Amino acid sequence: MFALELNPETINFSKTHNCTVKQLPRIEKTIIRNVIGNDSAIPETIYNRVQEYLSEGKNVNAILKWRTDDNNSYWTISRFEPSANNNFKSQFSVSTKFTTKKCIDCTQKLYNTLLEIEKKNGIEYANKFLEGYLEEKCIDFNELAMLYN
Repeated sequence: MFALELNPETINFSKTHNCTVKQLPRIEKTIIRNVIGNDSAIPETIYNRVQEYLSEGKNVNAILKWRTDDNNSYWTISRFEPSANNNFKSQFSVSTKFTTKKCIDCTQKLYNTLLEIEKKNGIEYANKFLEGYLEEKCIDFNELAMLYN
């Protein structure tokens, strides 16, 4: 279903790799989730934010967990870019690179908090928490990926 270009020699040994998913049809959350492995460590709030940016025609950077075919997971910084094909249908491409241990630790804390809020109070409250977190750090959602990297 998805065309992945991946250099297997770099995936375990480097902080960057050449994974690109090109021209994925439709900007839908299920497609976005499947691109990065649908990992339960990623809050719904984050998927919603990625979809929102893409639907508005904006590029978006997000810290996500990418699952390989052999069921290994890697935390990555993923850059999503919206585009349109010749029929002017919404599509997107994504490129990823590995992130640092410090970034993973800080991101996991934030995501665990968001998951807990989603579970207890719903996605609306998790969105409000995320907005407050970003405001406190004086950053936009796109800058979150670079905060601890």
